[in-house]
Formats: sequence, C-alpha cells, structure tokens
Amino acid sequence: MISGPAQLWAQESKSTDERPPESQRVRARMEAFERNPRKFMDSLNLVRSNQMRIEAQERLKRYESNTRLDTLKAIDLSYAQLSEIPEFVWEASNAEKLNIAWNSINVLPKDLRLLPELEEIDWSNNEFRGKLKIKKIPQLQKLKLISSGISKAPKFKKLKQLERLDLSGNDLAQIPIKELKKNSSLEELILKSNPLTLGNQKYYLLKSLKVLKLNKSGIKEIHPGFYSFPNLTELQLQENELKSLPDGISNLKKLSKLSLYKNQIAKLPSDMFEIEQLTALDLYYNQLDSLPSSISNAQKMEVLFAAHNKIYDLPETLGELTKLDELYLHHNRLSYLPLSLTNLKGLRVLRVNDNLLNEFPNQILELESLTDLDVENNNLRTLPKEIENLENLTLFTFDGNDINFNSTIHSSFAEAVVRMSKRGVICKPTISMEFVDEGGNAVDLNNDPN
Repeated sequence: MISGPAQLWAQESKSTDERPPESQRVRARMEAFERNPRKFMDSLNLVRSNQMRIEAQERLKRYESNTRLDTLKAIDLSYAQLSEIPEFVWEASNAEKLNIAWNSINVLPKDLRLLPELEEIDWSNNEFRGKLKIKKIPQLQKLKLISSGISKAPKFKKLKQLERLDLSGNDLAQIPIKELKKNSSLEELILKSNPLTLGNQKYYLLKSLKVLKLNKSGIKEIHPGFYSFPNLTELQLQENELKSLPDGISNLKKLSKLSLYKNQIAKLPSDMFEIEQLTALDLYYNQLDSLPSSISNAQKMEVLFAAHNKIYDLPETLGELTKLDELYLHHNRLSYLPLSLTNLKGLRVLRVNDNLLNEFPNQILELESLTDLDVENNNLRTLPKEIENLENLTLFTFDGNDINFNSTIHSSFAEAVVRMSKRGVICKPTISMEFVDEGGNAVDLNNDPN
C-alpha cells in the first residue's frame, strides 16, 4: 500500500469524480514537499518507477502478440523486470535499437548477432552481479552502460565496430584506456559523473577518439600528459573543480570545441589560443578577470562564451578574430569594449548585458551583420538612434538602464525603436509613442502608416 506523499499520485488513478479538485491536489503536493523534500521526491520517483513498470508490461504484451516484429526498427524493454532478453526479440531481424535499461539482465547473449541491423543498445541501470563480460556483437556501434555500478570497466575489444560508449554515472576512477585501446572505431567516450582523476596515463593509445565528455566528475587537476590524444576534436570538462589547467593544451592539435563551463579557473594556460583548430570555447561560470592578448592566435574561433566571470579587461586583439560569429560577455565587470570590435564584420550575436558600461560602445554600430544585441542592465544613460541602421537586427534588448524614454532628450532614439519594431525587430522593452500633429490631433506613432 502506498503511503505518505506518494498517495497523492496514487489518487491520479481514481476516476475523475472521486478525485479532489486539481487546486487541492497541487496544494497538498506543495505542502508535502515543504514538510520533507527528500521523502517527497523518493515517493515521487517510486510512483514514477511503478508507472514505468506498468507501461513496460503493456509493451511486452504488444510485442508478444505482434506477428510482424521484423518491421520494427526499435524495441523498448526498459523497466520490464527482466533477467534475460526474451526469445521474441530474435524475430525482430530489422531492429536497429534495443533498450533494456532498468532490468536485471547480466549478460548480452551471443544471439544478438542474429540481428544484423542492430547498432545501438541501452544497457543502463541493470543490477549487475559479479564481473561484467562483453561478448562479441560485431555489428554494434553504440552502447550505453549508465549508472550500472561499474568500478572496473570490462574489456570492449570484441565490439569491433563500437563508435560511441557511454559509461556515465559509474564508479570509474580513471579513463579505461587498457580496456578500450583495441577499439579502433571508437570516436566518442562519455564518462560523466564518475570520480575521475586525470593522472599520467597512456591517453595516446585511444587513437580514434574524437569526442570526450568528462563532466561532473569532481576533477581537481589535470596532468600535462592528458594532452596526448592524437585525434580529439571535442573535450568537455564541465562542472568540475578545476582552478587551473597546465600548459601544453596546444598539443591537442585537432581540438575544435572545448568546454570548461562551471569550474573555478582564474587563469588560462599560456598556450590556450595556440590550438589552431579551435572554433568554440566555453568559459562560462569561472573566475577569470581578463582575457589574454594571445587570443588573436585563435584565428578560426567562431563562438566565444565568456559570460559569468569577473572580466573587466578585454584586449584590443579581440578584434582580430574576424571569423567570430557569436560573442557572449554578459554578467562580467566590463566598463568598455575594445575599439577593434569594429573589425568583427561577421559577428551576428553580441551579448554584453549585466556589465558596467557607462556609455554605449559606438563601435557596435559598425557591426552590420548583427542579428542579436543585448545591452540591458548596464549603466547607460543614452542610446544612439543610429541603432536602427543595423538592418539585419532581429532582437534588440536594452532594458534595465537609467533612461527615461518619455523624456524629449531620448525622443530620437525612441522614434528609432518604434520604426525598428514596425519592420519586425523584437525590441525589449517596447516603446509606445504619441505625438500631436499640426491640427492638434494625437497620433500613435506605432500605428502610423508613414
């Protein structure tokens, strides 16, 4: 019998006439959460799991009665309380995806080779007992083993075509290089939420690896030897505990995307911008107070996320990144923008909101490709009417500055915003204006056909 907060969700299965009004149910849920949030969430998850199991049993019945399993591309057996894969699966000869998550299946049988089109298996959240062994499934390309209690990775060498492996949410202390070095097709490895240390390992043995995701793994430091992946193009180190990175990162010759989102980094490696292929860099939510002048070396940079830092100083060399398409500098301490910004002729997105700008940076008016401009929540006291000359602008946000748009001092800008709105630009805030014509009649400029 379900008791406590879970009983609130059990009521959903009753007839509409028996249930209390929706407002009462919502209020009861809120009160239950406030009394004991953890117990409430545990009860909610229990109810959801029970519902998933009920739905899984219904799916099983449909599969078992299906006489054309060979037409299915995907089979979902998650939450079905299985200890082995049912026999009917072998009839699904054209299946490409198999989901057996949230069961108690300890072995992937060799018979999976009978499904020649099978490319992807989700084997997450199973109750593994003993040492996990991976058998030969030559056609398999993608495998998920998320939250499976794995502290020592099994060998994957029998999965000759494996391209993508997700081992997130386990107990791995290191990247399993030894167990993966013979997987010559492996291109993407996901190890999120493992208690990882990145010491001096033979990372160069993962020769085919292109994408590596190590987010939320409590990583505090990185050994310089980590920079030896020969073909890595994307590296994610989001939401770790890094305060710095060692020099040598430019040894990742093919790296094009790097995310250091939500760390504690106060200083970048001296050779950060010598990564010749770097096109996207995410530095959101760190402790940087400036960007180095060497940023100009990253000539292929297209997207720079540097918001939510403590940046007060930008180098003039920023304007040498002529391929820059998106620039996010909001939530910093900027009181000015470099004059060289005028060189960024291809820039489409510029967000400098929530800074300390006292004057509107007029160099923005020369960025003719801009489609999205945000200058809200600064200390601006005037805005230029010439902003309407940015013909490609589709979104302009300028709220939260010390400007009274009812003042005649700002009427020219206000009229410009009204005209921009009429041509389809989304302006925040909107401005509504009335004028008196020669005959003394009020004219709403927003609706003026001229």
